[in-house]
Amino acid sequence: FVVAFPALPDLAIPKSDEPIFTFRVAVTVTDSTGETRSSETSVRAGYTALAANLSASEWQEAGKPADVKVSTENLAGEPARAQGTLTVYSLKAPSKVQRPALTPGRYIYRWFSINSESTNDMSNPDNWPLGRALVERKVDTTTNGEVLVEFRLPQGCYRALFETKDAFGAPVKAWLPVRVVNPDATQ
Repeated sequence: FVVAFPALPDLAIPKSDEPIFTFRVAVTVTDSTGETRSSETSVRAGYTALAANLSASEWQEAGKPADVKVSTENLAGEPARAQGTLTVYSLKAPSKVQRPALTPGRYIYRWFSINSESTNDMSNPDNWPLGRALVERKVDTTTNGEVLVEFRLPQGCYRALFETKDAFGAPVKAWLPVRVVNPDATQ
């Protein structure tokens, strides 16, 4: 039998965030003899037919090749081939060292709250604006949906962006912060 339902998106989540919604379908059937069978499955739906992900070690070392793994899959979770571009951007650090709030999410005064998760928290390099593109590579994840991309970067904070399109021409993006450290540095 077929179970049809409207797979409606959560309109509170912007389409530009490329959300993937998971719907759980549970069915219990009782036959004429009173025997009951149950089954459930999950169905993923989204605005795109492809999901991209970037992963890397938390810290990359200066002087050694930095590597970022690009993986792509369809909404059923199966590897999918995709061709796109991986671009690594430098980040524009604040002119002065920024310190995070001492009491994140707590109220200092009843009319004033500090929230360190804010995008205004410039102590977090994930919130720094993009600088210039340092690396740009054409990437093909082949049939297994994965590829490892290597490049060299000096010590610093960067952001990697993978851009591709799904089978219907919808844009798909994935971001990843990349931190390159020099373990021999004195500062």
